[in-house]
Amino acid sequence: MSNNSDRKLVISILVVVIVFGGLAFILSDQSNAGSKWQQTTPSNFETAPDTDGSSISLSPVQTGPMNAFPGQLINESYFLGATIPSASYYEVTVTLNGSSYETVDAVPTYVSFLTPVGYYLLFSFVMPNDQPGMWWIVGYEFLPITIMTVITQGQTTLTTQGTQLWMQYPSESMSGNYIIQGGGNFTFSSNVTAIQLYPANPQGSFIVSAQVNSWNFSSNVIRVKFSLYENIGSSNGHTTPPIAFASVTYDVTSVSSTMGSLISQSGYRITLIEGNGAYLMGITSNQIAEITSSINQTLSVPISQLNAAVVAINGDVAEIQTSFGTMTAQLRTINATIESVKNGQAIIATNVGTMQTSLSSLSTTITSISAGEAEIVTNIGTVTASLNSLNASFEGINGTDAVISTEIGSIKVSLNSINATIFSIHMGMVEMNTSIGTVEVSLKSVNASIVSITGDTAKIMTSAGEINASLSDLNTSIFGSGSGIPWLNNSYAVIETCLGNITGTITNVSNNTASIATNLGVVTASVNSIKSQSGNGLSGDPPSLFDIIVILLLGALTIISTLAMLSSRSTLKIMGDKVK
Repeated sequence: MSNNSDRKLVISILVVVIVFGGLAFILSDQSNAGSKWQQTTPSNFETAPDTDGSSISLSPVQTGPMNAFPGQLINESYFLGATIPSASYYEVTVTLNGSSYETVDAVPTYVSFLTPVGYYLLFSFVMPNDQPGMWWIVGYEFLPITIMTVITQGQTTLTTQGTQLWMQYPSESMSGNYIIQGGGNFTFSSNVTAIQLYPANPQGSFIVSAQVNSWNFSSNVIRVKFSLYENIGSSNGHTTPPIAFASVTYDVTSVSSTMGSLISQSGYRITLIEGNGAYLMGITSNQIAEITSSINQTLSVPISQLNAAVVAINGDVAEIQTSFGTMTAQLRTINATIESVKNGQAIIATNVGTMQTSLSSLSTTITSISAGEAEIVTNIGTVTASLNSLNASFEGINGTDAVISTEIGSIKVSLNSINATIFSIHMGMVEMNTSIGTVEVSLKSVNASIVSITGDTAKIMTSAGEINASLSDLNTSIFGSGSGIPWLNNSYAVIETCLGNITGTITNVSNNTASIATNLGVVTASVNSIKSQSGNGLSGDPPSLFDIIVILLLGALTIISTLAMLSSRSTLKIMGDKVK
């Protein structure tokens, strides 16, 4: 009796383990089947702030600077009066500590932007290239010079002969009177105002008159064209005069200068300072750099003496290394422009040289992308660059928009702007060619929908265009309400795809192939691929895990029933024995 009890206990435990194990497997399978792959697409895009630096006006004239850089150009002005002076120009001598340093010429110039308005001498000189800390007392001496110009007339006689003379008709065959055309070259260093010709009579001929028709002066030669009225005698038929004389009149210009009284102007102390921390405010049209020093004084230095080079850029400010130290400047004041973009780096041309910097240092923002080209707005202007030059990569896609990551941030653009085209679909995923390479995304991310089905091929509309795909590439499963091949005709069918479900009716079954009529077209499928609503194949499918569990449960119940019957028979037999 104890053996029977042990068998019952073991069988009961076995049945419970089988039942709960099957249920756990089914639940875990359903959980895995219900999980979905999702692609997240960033929705927030950060853009660098756009800064706008204000321009700084430049002072046209520097008067009396107290500090200067070594080698700095000093601009000065000296007021002469409200009326034009009689002097033609002034010799201006700059003195340093009382010694003559440099002499320049200055012409009186009317200036309306200084006070008082009137005539000034505007001049400049270059400071000594000495050590910072050196200083001098600067003074000026102005010497007025008046120039007198006198024009008088001079006259001289020029001669030409031989090859310097030519005649239109070198000889005549008979005697008589002739008008002869000719010319001659006269060597002279000054252009003339009048010419009179006196040709000599050839042997046997007589020149009645001579006329100058025209002349021109070039390279110290007077080329004269003339006409001769000549009587040729019977004994000589030559018409070429052996010698031609010309009396020429010309202007003589004499210049005399008169010096006026020397004007001395006491100066001021000027000290050399370093350029470290100075701010380059701009560059004038005559290549003069206007610089504000650390003591808030405006200085002027020739670009040629700066030996400047841009070494760093931060926003709209450039750091410049010069002969006088490290300075800073707004990019627009040194006329900075972007020449090209490569690998996220910008090549920038300025008035003080060319440099390379990252696009991010220019407060850069991508405003649009078209045909693989990006329009980039920076604090020094707008430039166009290829996506490849920005090291662009694909981040994600959402419908008609793609998220592109570049060296200067992410941007959301249309698929058309990156020339996106679909070339294949497999297992619910789409492969696309774009301007930045090949990408793979889910069908749902490109707003895909089935527009028609023919046989086992579906036409799919996406935000990147149309494409055909097989139903198997759409992860398709077909479920029918019929329980076997004879009952498939006219039964209800559900076609499940990664793009949604399609309902239809099985209209024909022939040669193990079923035709399913839907509102998108007729689908053809193997009968073996059609599953019943419970998940079992309709024909020829191997038993599923659910079928095996049911069979095991039925077997366990049979064993329990059999054991119960055997136990009851044993009990009846014992009772019969007792009765006997």
